[in-house]
Amino acid sequence: MTLPHRSVYDARYDPGTWWDHEAEDLGDRDQVYVAGSVAGFIDLVFHAGVPLGLILFGIFLVDRITGWGVWPPWRGIR
Repeated sequence: MTLPHRSVYDARYDPGTWWDHEAEDLGDRDQVYVAGSVAGFIDLVFHAGVPLGLILFGIFLVDRITGWGVWPPWRGIR
């Protein structure tokens, strides 16, 4: 099956009425977003960069509060 290029696809499975089917045959639905090259890159940067930035900020705060001396991470490199 070949689908035309769009940004959002919806799929829905409807097996019939609930009283005629088993529990594992219940309906379901899903939605897929097709990202282009620029949108995919922005999505990757956001979904990888935000958690990494929060982790690094947390390490920075713990270092400032406790005085462990682990920040900046390049401190001992010569």
